[in-house]
Amino acid sequence: MENENKDIKKRSKALPITMVILLLIAGTVFVLSYHSVPSLKVTLDDLSFKDDEKEKKIIVKNDIEKKGLFGVFNFGIFDFGKKTSKFKIETGEDSSWISVNPESGIFSEDENRETISVKIDRTKLSIGNHKGVINIKSDGGDKAITVLAKRGEDAITIIAPSSNTSFKIGSEVTLSWKATMGIFDFVNIYLLSNGCIVENIANYYQYRKDDDSLGEYKWSLKQDLLPGGKGYTIKVEDSQNKEFFDEVTPVDIEYQFDKIQFKNIYRAHQTPSNVQYIFSLRDQYNHAVIIEPSELDWNSLKIWENVKEIDYLESRAYLSTQDDFQLQVMLVLDFSSSMKKQRNGIEAMVKGARALIDSLKETHQIGVIEFHTPDTPPSILQPFVTNKSVAKDAITNFASKGIYSDFSICWDSVYMGLEQFPSNHNPKVFRALLFLSDGFDNSSAGTPKNIIDLALKRDVHIYNIGVGKVHEENVLKDISKKTGGTYVHAQDICILLERFQNIIRDLGGQYKLSYITPKKPNDGEFDIKCEIVYKGLKSSPPLTGKINAAAIYGDTRKGIINFSTTLNKKYKKAEIFMWCEHTPRYVHELHFYLDTIKPYTITLVPENEGGLCGNWKIVKQDNGWFRLISPDPTNPKYDLEFGNSGTICKITVDKIDDDQTVFPFKLDNSVYTLGQSFCGRNDFEVDAVGDCNININITPIYPD
Repeated sequence: MENENKDIKKRSKALPITMVILLLIAGTVFVLSYHSVPSLKVTLDDLSFKDDEKEKKIIVKNDIEKKGLFGVFNFGIFDFGKKTSKFKIETGEDSSWISVNPESGIFSEDENRETISVKIDRTKLSIGNHKGVINIKSDGGDKAITVLAKRGEDAITIIAPSSNTSFKIGSEVTLSWKATMGIFDFVNIYLLSNGCIVENIANYYQYRKDDDSLGEYKWSLKQDLLPGGKGYTIKVEDSQNKEFFDEVTPVDIEYQFDKIQFKNIYRAHQTPSNVQYIFSLRDQYNHAVIIEPSELDWNSLKIWENVKEIDYLESRAYLSTQDDFQLQVMLVLDFSSSMKKQRNGIEAMVKGARALIDSLKETHQIGVIEFHTPDTPPSILQPFVTNKSVAKDAITNFASKGIYSDFSICWDSVYMGLEQFPSNHNPKVFRALLFLSDGFDNSSAGTPKNIIDLALKRDVHIYNIGVGKVHEENVLKDISKKTGGTYVHAQDICILLERFQNIIRDLGGQYKLSYITPKKPNDGEFDIKCEIVYKGLKSSPPLTGKINAAAIYGDTRKGIINFSTTLNKKYKKAEIFMWCEHTPRYVHELHFYLDTIKPYTITLVPENEGGLCGNWKIVKQDNGWFRLISPDPTNPKYDLEFGNSGTICKITVDKIDDDQTVFPFKLDNSVYTLGQSFCGRNDFEVDAVGDCNININITPIYPD
C-alpha cells in the first residue's frame, strides 16, 4: 500500500513535467512550422506585337510563399500548407482576336511553371492600333496582361525578283512574295510591257498553304517571248480585289542563242584587191546576233584562202558593223481604220517609228510611206533622206491631221515602198523595208507574191510587225523569210513599241567582212572560207566562195573616194557624205576643193557613226580649199588604217532651188610622196596632173 502511494506520488510529480515537455515540443513545432501559400508570377506585364509577329510566349509560375508564426517567422522545417494550384486564362471583352493555349492547368510541386502561347489574328482587326487584355486567374492570385497590336494596310510585297534582274528564255524562275492576312488566298501573276499584258503567267493561283508561308510560283519562260527585250514588269495581284498588287520593274528578258549562221550574203569585192562580203548574222530563231566590238579579237575572225589562213596583220582584215556602211530604210505605216480603231494604235505606231529613226546613224537614209484608204493611193510622206528630223516631222505632221481612215491597201503600199529603192544593184548598201500591219487587205491590186518578187529583184529585206489578231500571219512570215528579213508579233497595240525595238535590234545585225588579198592575176581563181567565233559558238556552216584574183587586182596605193547624196526639196537642203572605200597606207591628211556655188558647211563624222577621221581637224583655206589633218601627222598611229572603209566627212548644202545641182569636187594628190593617191571609180575622174575630179550630183531620189 505504501508502495502504491509512493508510485502515485511519483506519477503526480512527473505529470507536470510531461505536460511541460509536451508543451515545449508543441511550441517548438509551431514555431518551426509554416504554411505553403501559392503566389502567381508572370514574366511579362504586357505583350506588344510587332508588324510581322503573330505569336508570343509568356511563362506563368506558381511560386510558394512560406507563412509562419504570426505570418513572420518562416524557419521552414514543418509544412502544413497547400502545394498545388489551379489556373485559368480568359480574354477580355472585345478581345476575340486574341487566343491562348493552354487556357487552364494545374501547378504541382514538381511542375510549377507553364509556357503559354498567345496568338493574334489581325484579320479580325480593323486598320489601326488595338488594345486587348488576357486575365489569368489562379489560387495564387490574379493577373491582367495588356496585349497591343497594329493592323497596317493590306498589301502584297514581291520579294523576288528584284528590279534590274535579267532572265533567260527557256529557264525556270522562282517568283516569291508575301501578303498580309487580309489578302485573298489566290493571286493573278502577269508579265507586262508598256502597261499591257504580254503573258498571263498564272491565273487564280492558290499560294497560301498556311498563315506563315510565302507565296511562290515556278515560272517557265517560253519561246513565245522571243526575241525578248528590256523594261518588262512583273505584277502580282489579289484575284478578288485588284486594288491590291505589287510590281517589280524593270526586268529584262534575254535568250541564249546556240547557233550563229550567215544570212543575206552579198559579194562586194572590188579593186584594189579588196575582198568584201556583206551579210547578216542570225541565231537559231532567225533573229540578229549582235556582236559587241569590244569582244572581238583576232581569234573571233578566221579566214582561209585555198585552205591556208591569211596573215591578218598584212591583209588588214576588218569585221565592220552596220554603223560603218550605208543603210536605206523605208517605213510603210498603216493609218487605216483597222489600226485607228485600236486604242492608242496610231500614237504607238508614230512613237515606235520615231524611235526607229532615232536609232539610225548619221549616214543612214530613211523614207516614209503611208496608206489610209483605198480611195487615195499610198503617199510618200518623205523620200529617202539622211536628215532624221525631217523624216520624223513628216510622220508627226501627217498623224496630227484629220484624215478619213478606211479599208486597208497594205500590199499596194508595200509595193510602192519597194519601188522607192534604186533598181541598180549596190551590194555596199543594205536595203530594208519595215511594214506594220494586221495582215488584213481587201482592196489592193497587188499580191504578196508581187512583193516578194520585187524585193528580191531590188535586194530589199522586208521586216514585218504583225499587230493584234493577224489575219494572214503565215503570209507575213513568208514575206520576211523569203526576203531575208524577220517577223515579230505585237499581240497588243501597247507592246508595239517593244516590237519596234526588236526590229531595230534585228536591223543592227548586219556586218561587212573586208581584207586585202595578196593574190595576183596569175593566181587565177581561189577559194575563201570564213568563220566567226562569238561567245564560244562557231558560225555554221562557214561562209565560202570563189574569187577571181584578176577581177579585183589593183594597186593598193590608190584610195577610192565616193559620195552619197540626199535632197530635201521642202527645206532646199542637201546632205552629202564623202566615203572612202579603200585607204592606202601612210595617209595623215586630205587636201580638197569644193566649188562655192551654194552655201555649205563641212563637219567630220564621229567614229561611233562610222567616221574614219572623227578625231582629225578641218582647216578652211582660201577659195574653197580645205585640209583635213590627223592629230599628229608625225605619228603613224593616227594615219588612216590601211584597207579600211568608212565616212570621211559630211557636207550640208543650203538654198538648192533646182531639181538638179552639180557640185564640183577636187582632191589634191600632190600632198602624197610615197605614190599614194585617191580617185573615184571611173578613170575619167582623174585629170592630167593626177588629181581626182568628181562632179557631185545632187538630185531628188525618185523611184526608177
